[in-house]
Amino acid sequence: MSMKKLNSKITLLTILFVVCSINNSFAQQVDLNYQYLKEVGLDTDSFDKYDRLINVKGLVEKTIKDDPILVLGLYADDDAERKKYAKLYMDREVKRADRMFQFISIYQELYDKEFSTKPMLDMSGFKAPPKKRNYSNQRLVVFFDINCFECKKIAKNLQAKVNEGNILGLDLYFTGIKDLAEIKSWAKEAELDIDLVMKNKIALNSGVKLAKELGLKDTSTKYFLRQGDKLLLLEISSLLDIL
Repeated sequence: MSMKKLNSKITLLTILFVVCSINNSFAQQVDLNYQYLKEVGLDTDSFDKYDRLINVKGLVEKTIKDDPILVLGLYADDDAERKKYAKLYMDREVKRADRMFQFISIYQELYDKEFSTKPMLDMSGFKAPPKKRNYSNQRLVVFFDINCFECKKIAKNLQAKVNEGNILGLDLYFTGIKDLAEIKSWAKEAELDIDLVMKNKIALNSGVKLAKELGLKDTSTKYFLRQGDKLLLLEISSLLDIL
């Protein structure tokens, strides 16, 4: 036999082997598809529609392409079809949840036998969150610029903290003012409670002089705690305990 004929036979056998492999693989895939259809309750027409949908470029999101029931339900033609796939989806998820529950139950049983003296979660390395500091016996001192619009909302929130007992009282100092009438007008616009002002739970003051004494040069809001005759500048973490 010539080398040319031998090569031709080898090539033919190779082609036949590849074709048989492809056919075998296709047959296995078909069997798997029909097995899946049987399990989830889809007919062949539904699966054909699903196949057409996922092959329309850009139509179906990648995250759901592998879920025929979900794809068919989301791209149903009418409410009746949508209801059909919603029922199939529900039945499938109920079965899945039941299988998961059975698995977890057995897992828990095995874990209890194997590690009867050891908790499933070791919490020894975890620290409890720090308790919030209590400022119910201290007054909060705040410096506001009289032209700060947002500060009116802050003042109203702080007033609520006084009412709730989170802080003993509120001393508001205003910078950038020309006369005390501006403070009265500002407090009215901020809807501060006049009763709290009368009871000295909220004190309204000119802060021009005190701001200079404390070296406060910018107009940003500053928060202090009053400790006797001293003012303690509050860190952000401490301020969060109040707010």
